[in-house]
Amino acid sequence: APAVTDDLFTCLAVVHGGYRFIYDPMATAAVHLPSRSLEHEITRRRRIVSTSLRGIWHYRSLLNPFKHGIFAVGLFINKILRRLLPFFLILLFISTGILAVTHPAFLALFVAQLGCYLCVPAYLVSQRLDWTIPVVDNVLSTITYFCVGNLGCLLGVVDFLRGRSIQRWDPAKRNN
Repeated sequence: APAVTDDLFTCLAVVHGGYRFIYDPMATAAVHLPSRSLEHEITRRRRIVSTSLRGIWHYRSLLNPFKHGIFAVGLFINKILRRLLPFFLILLFISTGILAVTHPAFLALFVAQLGCYLCVPAYLVSQRLDWTIPVVDNVLSTITYFCVGNLGCLLGVVDFLRGRSIQRWDPAKRNN
């Protein structure tokens, strides 16, 4: 059996069995500190993306919109296309870098992207030096989380494409 994420795999198995999987907007779940560190977040996201893609591959017939309608479209957009965002961001960065010499708007977009990516080392340095200004720290940590999450996602897609399977997961222990 493939290493898959249980929650997604269960949903896919239900739909594959011919039943409806119904979302309840009133359902809640409590998650305690999903990531302990940036390294943990990369590993966590990498594992989640790789195993969820493996589950989708196992039930790939569910991606047929003629048979499964809006479910297939939603599955494709939310669980596949969204996982490709890091590749699109890389293409956007490269293309705007190339086009930056042709028009000031592309130069501005390239500089803005570069500024966002440089926020990651700035955040790491500010944390190491224990230098924080709340508003600046919030902006830097948000951008860092976005970048780190996309790095983990990219690595998860690469793991899936290479056939690398996570057979055992050892969650990071919380220090309380």
